[in-house]
Amino acid sequence: MFVLGSMKSFLAVGFLLHLLVSGVCGLTVRVLTWNVADNKKMDDGFTDAAIDKVLGLKEAGLADVYAIGLQEQCWECNEGNFPKIGNKFLNRIKKKEKGYEVVHIEGTRESGWCEWGCTIGTHGTTLLLLIARNGLVTKIKDFHRNDDCSDSTPENDEKGVAAIKATLANGKNACFGSAHLESKKASTRRECIQKFFKDADEKAAWSSTCHYQFLFGDFNTRTGDKIKGVSDNGVYLAKDDAVKLAALKTKDELTGGSPYGTDAGWNKNMLAYVNSVQTGKFKEQKVTFMPTYSIRDPTECGGRKTCYRGSRPVSWTDRIIYTRAKVVKYNCITELYGDHFPVYGVYELN
Repeated sequence: MFVLGSMKSFLAVGFLLHLLVSGVCGLTVRVLTWNVADNKKMDDGFTDAAIDKVLGLKEAGLADVYAIGLQEQCWECNEGNFPKIGNKFLNRIKKKEKGYEVVHIEGTRESGWCEWGCTIGTHGTTLLLLIARNGLVTKIKDFHRNDDCSDSTPENDEKGVAAIKATLANGKNACFGSAHLESKKASTRRECIQKFFKDADEKAAWSSTCHYQFLFGDFNTRTGDKIKGVSDNGVYLAKDDAVKLAALKTKDELTGGSPYGTDAGWNKNMLAYVNSVQTGKFKEQKVTFMPTYSIRDPTECGGRKTCYRGSRPVSWTDRIIYTRAKVVKYNCITELYGDHFPVYGVYELN
């Protein structure tokens, strides 16, 4: 666990006065989920251009809060180095506008051996980085869940959920969970979600005190099994292939009508499961972007960016679900930073 800076009451009062003077009724939150694939495709962990792109820093205006979820995060992933990650992102925001701070950083794996583990393929940590305007967040409660979230190494694994409950200057609580779920079994994915919410209620009174909830990450929600006997080489999927995309959405594990991943224990989609194991009503904005996994280099598909690994089911693995907010944007970024497209959402909290 790592907290950077202290929350001063006068900053909170100043922020509320700012809202009153400016006539702003609500706050904007930009939620990002980004599987960075061990940071192998970016120099020094993250390039400035990549951060600017995923945070929308070339767009007009800035969000009040940035909730950044990173999976397979290997760069400076030992807990003592977490400030370097926060500063990477904070400094890019401050290039555009001053007055932001790193509120908190939480990881599923906070071991001092994290970076060493990356050298043997353990994929580092799943991280939640919270950045906000100075004084906007007055208190935090953090925790993480990784036990029983992986088929291969159940204890102290990168898979799981890193969570922060943030008390805002207006007295409301915004709760964020950054997840990386198991890739092999849908039943393990569901079990991790169920145990996360149990932890959240026990450790942070999540269901009863969170006015806004966001759960996001590489859910590993698939549309089918691995395809045997097929090359890994890139296969192009056109954005206007409505028939193929509609068929994939029907099989989508998170929201599909005939979802992949059902078994004797559960015969509905994962979103229905989420809403069966806790009291909030989670939903997802309609997905209009291309599948986010498994991405191949566009050169394998004649330079076209929607190029997918032939041996994997083309899927929307990277998602954001929420309980209460007005959705402004929900989209993916079709840049090759790894084998997933990052997904972001912009939300207004009223």
